[in-house]
Amino acid sequence: MVHQASNDPTKNIVREFASDFEVGECWGYNRFFRLDMLAAEGYLNTESDTLILRFQVRPPTFYQKCRDQQWYDSVLGASVHLVNSASTHSLCVVNVFLSWFHG
Repeated sequence: MVHQASNDPTKNIVREFASDFEVGECWGYNRFFRLDMLAAEGYLNTESDTLILRFQVRPPTFYQKCRDQQWYDSVLGASVHLVNSASTHSLCVVNVFLSWFHG
């Protein structure tokens, strides 16, 4: 959580949690920091009514990380193939069109 009353990154709060969620379950930030202390401690900007949270979600295991990376690589590869196919098709259409007018 970003300390907004100063630009001192050492005052930012870092928490790490590992939670297993059931379907429809959520996790509130009331477990992270006391709500009544947000403004008093400088984390809630009362003028703009903002609270800045920076967070990351990562896979729980190395196996899951590898599986996610393989899936991403396959999606990226398919996207590149589609773009290359579309480019090749577009060039063919342009060549046919030009041959009609210059033929």
